[in-house]
Amino acid sequence: MADLVGNAFSGEQPRSIKLTEQEREKFALNAGDIVIVRVNGSERIVGRFLVWGSDKNWAFCDHFIRAKLNERALPDFVRWYFETDEVRRQIEATFVSSAGQKTVSKKTLGQINIPLPPLEEQREIVRRIDAAFARIDLLAGEAERALKLLGHLDQRILERAFCGGLVSQNPEDEPAATLLARIKTTRAATPDKKRRRRAKA
Repeated sequence: MADLVGNAFSGEQPRSIKLTEQEREKFALNAGDIVIVRVNGSERIVGRFLVWGSDKNWAFCDHFIRAKLNERALPDFVRWYFETDEVRRQIEATFVSSAGQKTVSKKTLGQINIPLPPLEEQREIVRRIDAAFARIDLLAGEAERALKLLGHLDQRILERAFCGGLVSQNPEDEPAATLLARIKTTRAATPDKKRRRRAKA
C-alpha cells in the first residue's frame, strides 16, 4: 500500500522477498495486469484499480487482487469504467467491515458487467478521458498560481491607491499639502456645535 500514490505506483522504497516458482506464479505481476485494492481502512481506496505497467520483477501482497484481462478488453478502459459512480456504488454496497478495515471480494468484482465496445472505440474513449484529466490538471495548476499572485496583487493595488497611481492625475488639482492646510483652516474657523451642546448641558 505504501507504494501507491493515488492510482499510480511509485516503487521508490522497494522491499525484497524470496519466492518459490509456485509463489511467483501466484503473486508475480506482469505488464497489463490490473491490481485492485482488496482491503483498506478508507472506503474511497478499496476497489480502486491500478494498471500495472512495469516489466520488472514485482509481486503483490494479500491487500490486493490481481486481475488478468482477455484480448477483448483494454486495461485502461476497464480501470476508468470501474471509477464511474455507478460501479463505485455497487462496490461500496458490498463492503465487509472488520476491525476498522473494509474489504471487497473477488466474487463482487467478478459480478460487475463491463460493456466492451470494439478495441478501437475503447482506445478513443481512454484517449479522451486522459486528455480531459490532463486539461483539468492544467487548469488546476493555473488556478493555484493565480491564487498565489492574488495576495501580491492586493498589496500592489493598495500601494498604488495610496500613492495616487490608480487614476490619472489632473494637473489642475491642488497639491495634497495645500488641500490639508485648507481643511485645517476651515475646521478652525467653524464652531464646534457638538461641543457647545455638551457645555450647555
